[in-house]
Amino acid sequence: MKLMDKIDFIPLIELPTLKGAQSNIVPRGTSFTNTKEWDLYQENELKKNYIDIPRPIATGIYQYRLFDIKVEDLRTIIHPSPLITKNQERITIFCDDNDEPFFPYFSKNKIELDYQTTKKALIILLNQLHFFSEKLESLAVEFKQKNPSFAERKKLAIRSAKKKESFRLESSPQ
Repeated sequence: MKLMDKIDFIPLIELPTLKGAQSNIVPRGTSFTNTKEWDLYQENELKKNYIDIPRPIATGIYQYRLFDIKVEDLRTIIHPSPLITKNQERITIFCDDNDEPFFPYFSKNKIELDYQTTKKALIILLNQLHFFSEKLESLAVEFKQKNPSFAERKKLAIRSAKKKESFRLESSPQ
């Protein structure tokens, strides 16, 4: 058996689409058994949501080359929801999305947090993740596997966070 001389990794993306009433009318079978109709269905769904999406990597497989997606369509793909803003010492999370429920439900689509308290909670979470990574590291030793990079990355992240004392969200004009 001959080994491959060259390997290329190609970043792919599956594109989210907002569904309408007509989206519920889907072709029979699957994209593998009824490729022509499913390809047409997928193309029509994408036209409702995007400006200029390239062809999928293969018929019946609805993954697209990430680097071929134009900036205009990247904006649509990202749907920055919930929107998070920072004003003075307050972080506001606007949870207004018809297609995705947010918790807690009693928030009336808006959650306000104190910046310093949120920052402290985030540092605590990073510490907890660090201790958890050490547990995983001990399992790696038990299973005779090396994985020092995972714990080391967590240590560096925590040190960096404590040094900078930031995790600042950019202030957005209101």
